[in-house]
Amino acid sequence: MTGAKLLGAKLLEADCRSTADQRTDLGQVDFRGADLSYAILSGTMLQQANLTNAILCRAKLGRHYRSGPFVTDLNGANFQGADLSYADLTGVSLENANLQGADLTGALLHGAWLHNAIMPDGKRYE
Repeated sequence: MTGAKLLGAKLLEADCRSTADQRTDLGQVDFRGADLSYAILSGTMLQQANLTNAILCRAKLGRHYRSGPFVTDLNGANFQGADLSYADLTGVSLENANLQGADLTGALLHGAWLHNAIMPDGKRYE
């Protein structure tokens, strides 16, 4: 799916484990309950995507320079109740994202942009 445009698609409870999609437009895609464990989504546009209760355990969404300095756009994405444990979110943009109730155990957030994001405890990041 690299380079695909799936704006607004519904991928409810989809099994996308170990998917390797970089620089793909997945804005507004409905991933509720989907399993994206171990997925490589560096540089992907997921703005306003619905990832409620999705599993992104050990997913790589962070900035990686091997294939270019692409920033993963997660602005306004909904991660309520999502499992982001041990996910690589290095340098991602999570502005206005909803992380309420998300599991961020062991997640890498170095250099992530969290302005105005709702954090797992329900408080807004300033």
